Amino acid sequence: MSGNIPTVYVGNANLLLLAEILEGADETHLARGEPTYNQRTWIHPCGTPACAIGHWNSFKKRMVHMNQELCSKEFAIRQGTNDWAHLFGYKPGYPKTSKESAARIRAFVAQRSQSETEGESK
Repeated sequence: MSGNIPTVYVGNANLLLLAEILEGADETHLARGEPTYNQRTWIHPCGTPACAIGHWNSFKKRMVHMNQELCSKEFAIRQGTNDWAHLFGYKPGYPKTSKESAARIRAFVAQRSQSETEGESK
């Protein structure tokens, strides 16, 4: 495993933190009169975070586009893979609200954790 890619455990912990951030994001934005979750864009024109990665970067207090290095380092997912597209893509059927995105992330972590556990027991 590359030194830039954390264990799946660390990636899962960060993903679960992101899910927690997203869980109430739409309500927070609405209370402030801001636009809500939009997986098609990283940041709204007004400067508020839009997608899951935008919310993560806002939480981390940085305004950079998530790139391969950051994604691998923080989520143990390579950008451009099926896992990346499943969590952060914006094709039809993808999350339309922050709560939907949080649920998708949690389901992914549960499945990945189970796969890791099964792999360790073999």
